[in-house]
Amino acid sequence: MEGPGDGVIERGAFAHGAGPAVVRVQLLYPNARVFLSGPDAPVEIRKACGTALRLLALSAGQCISAESLALALEYSTTRSVAPMIKKLRELLGAGQWGHVALRNDHRAGYRLDPGLIQLDAFEFRGLVEPVVQEYGDCADVEDLPPAAVAEQKLAMLERAAGLWRANPAIGLEDLDEAGHQYYYEFDVLHDGMVKLQTLLAMRVGTLPRLRHAIKTLENVVGNHHSPDSHDWCLLIRAYHSTGNPAKVQDTYARARRHYDVEYGQHVPREIEDAFERSSSSVTGFSLFRSPGDTVKPLPDVPPAQISRGDDNRASLLEVADLIGITTHPELSLTGERMEPVELMHRVRQRLWFSGVLASKWVQDTEVLGELDEFLTVLDHSPQGDVRFMIMNPDGYRRLRELRGDEISAEHLPVLARLTRQHSSFQVKVFSHLPRFRIHVLDNDVVTFSSYRLDEESYLPDDQKPKSPHVVLDPLAPFPLADAFASLFREMWQNSSFLDPERYA
Repeated sequence: MEGPGDGVIERGAFAHGAGPAVVRVQLLYPNARVFLSGPDAPVEIRKACGTALRLLALSAGQCISAESLALALEYSTTRSVAPMIKKLRELLGAGQWGHVALRNDHRAGYRLDPGLIQLDAFEFRGLVEPVVQEYGDCADVEDLPPAAVAEQKLAMLERAAGLWRANPAIGLEDLDEAGHQYYYEFDVLHDGMVKLQTLLAMRVGTLPRLRHAIKTLENVVGNHHSPDSHDWCLLIRAYHSTGNPAKVQDTYARARRHYDVEYGQHVPREIEDAFERSSSSVTGFSLFRSPGDTVKPLPDVPPAQISRGDDNRASLLEVADLIGITTHPELSLTGERMEPVELMHRVRQRLWFSGVLASKWVQDTEVLGELDEFLTVLDHSPQGDVRFMIMNPDGYRRLRELRGDEISAEHLPVLARLTRQHSSFQVKVFSHLPRFRIHVLDNDVVTFSSYRLDEESYLPDDQKPKSPHVVLDPLAPFPLADAFASLFREMWQNSSFLDPERYA
């Protein structure tokens, strides 16, 4: 799937005798991609050729010697380099674009002509670097420019974030000094982008931007062994700005537990101050800025004031807001069905799935390819966490009674292979008929749909009762999302890991 700015500057290797085209090279993906003339689908460059392409493209036209390439690719001899370069040229268009763009100076080595490529990694750097250089030393929201300026800077970072699916030097970090340096530089740049996105989003102060800040901060305090006290303060302030005192109290309680368990000490004074400012509703502590008549913070309504017997539409909508049933566009999920590719493109760190077979994830070759690529990215992230819970074939008896001969275990060898290949991926199995299909995405979205495991469920498609996926917002005052996330955790604890060797 193509991201922002994908495509080719010109199509065709030598259009009307005008010389070779400038083509787009994407390195911000687990597999390097090149958009050549002809079919719209990019050419994926994998394994040794992909590694070489990353080194050559990131070197910005500098020559890389055969000795350096052999060392980076862990070849025992430089004689293996020339056949690899030949294969890479063929992938890049052989005697046309690849032959012209990838040049060989036998004395100096190989170089990729930077004038013939548009590199997404450099586009990313061009968007992020100026903002990081200008505001990278800012530690708090008040250090940033006014909201209108912050919104312009944030738009640049959001465009850059849309390009990023993986470090452009992924796979190079342990190969040689140059590869490690490229990986380190882009990793630092990405971290700076994430930090500034959070602060700028809070400065802008609209609900979608505050949601993004909360999502990022929750990842920091939830996944880092030693989060900074400043991160806890920002999270308290962000929740306060959304009009969510229950989440403010919960965050403060978590911070106290964290410092008690990790350090055996009281929570730092700055966190106490942030909580007191929120509790006292100090003027200026809320960052919320209403963009006209669009979404406003949810009201702080105690449970006792919710009318449960009122069928009035307005009351039902209010209850839906309070418990977090939502269709907000900033969640980036559309329609009544949550398709695997849509979910993978949205998730940054965590995807939990529970269902019957997970067949939609592995039976379609394109979806399976996306899943493999998605897991490759998360393998390089300490916070990568993908968990699938499905039915154990040993428990299919009742399901077979309902479905007849439709049940198979062909998905299990595929899932077993993925667990062997990807450190970020875990699969567990259970032996009961599940009541719900559940997705838990990062820290801010939960979806569920109910299973009707009876004869009605297996009618022809046009006669089946619909079971839409309900999207839940954990940032609501009384979130139903927490219940489904807790249900997943409980099921996970009481399920067994899939034995990969059984399906080898």
